[in-house]
Amino acid sequence: MEAVQEKWGVTNPLDFNEALLARKSHAIHHHLYAVSRIFAFISNAFDNNEFVPLPSAALEVAQKSGTVDLLVEIAGRALESAMVFAKTRTADKGERFNAAIWLKNKQCLTDIDGQISSDLNFRKSRKNEYEEFALPLKLKSALFVPRRTAAELEK
Repeated sequence: MEAVQEKWGVTNPLDFNEALLARKSHAIHHHLYAVSRIFAFISNAFDNNEFVPLPSAALEVAQKSGTVDLLVEIAGRALESAMVFAKTRTADKGERFNAAIWLKNKQCLTDIDGQISSDLNFRKSRKNEYEEFALPLKLKSALFVPRRTAAELEK
C-alpha cells in the first residue's frame, strides 16, 4: 500500500491526470486492484476477478524479486490508460464522461482488466524479459482469496 500511496504524492511521479488526482481516495484503491490483477494474470487466475492475491504473499514475492516499483508503475499506467479508454468510449457515444461515476462502477474494473491484459500480453512478445519479470511473481491458487467490495467492508 505504501508503494502505491507514494505515487499519489505531490510530485506525481506517474504523471496522473487531474481527473484521477481529484478522486485520489477512490483511485488509490483501483490502483491496488490493478496491482492484484497483474498477479492474477501472471498466476493464470485472471479469468475470475472475484479473487485477489493475499496482500502479504504478493508483497513478499514482489520484494524478493525487486519488482515492487515496476508493478506499481505498470498498474498505475494501466489505471490511467483505462480512464482514457473509458473517456474515449463515452465520447464516441456522444455522451459526457464523468470520472467520479466511472470510478464507482464495475465498468472501471473491466477497463482496468483490459489494460492489464493488453500490457502483459505485449510484454509476453518479449519472451525472455517477460519470463524474467513474471516467473518470480507467480502465485499458487491457494494464495488467492475472495475480493471484498467497498459495500462489504462498510458492514
